[in-house]
Amino acid sequence: MNRAGRIRRAPGYDVGPAAGRDSGRVSVLLAITLTGILAVIGLTLDGSAHFRMMQRAENMAAEAARTGGQQIDRARAVNGEAKVIDVEAAIDAAEAYIDSVPLPDNVTVTRRAERVPDPDGGYDGTRLKVTVTLTYQPVMLSLFRSGAMTATGEATAGLLTENPET
Repeated sequence: MNRAGRIRRAPGYDVGPAAGRDSGRVSVLLAITLTGILAVIGLTLDGSAHFRMMQRAENMAAEAARTGGQQIDRARAVNGEAKVIDVEAAIDAAEAYIDSVPLPDNVTVTRRAERVPDPDGGYDGTRLKVTVTLTYQPVMLSLFRSGAMTATGEATAGLLTENPET
């Protein structure tokens, strides 16, 4: 303090018209930083949601293929003929399984079950392929980009007619 009772300021900390020229710079820096932080949070949340949807699509396809693969043609099996999949029943069972799986409101499912040809190009009735595509709207990334994200899972079930070799 000086003799007049006023506080003495250190050099460079003047009070006056030039002292306010830095005002507002913190707000710009904060806005830029906050945008970057929100982008990272959005990528983290929606990226992890995408991985969960990919895993869910794979699991749904595998379970639907397994369910469809259990639908054997009983009439042929009882008569002693080759054990084959009842194609229509297998496709219906696989699609019914997929339709019964509960999904969040922002997720839609597209499904397809089909018989798989053998290596010779014919169909021996022992394999079923199921493809599941989940489409969902991202939550945070919708602020930065538009459009839905998709995750596809695919599985093939084979009917074992003999004991597998161990």
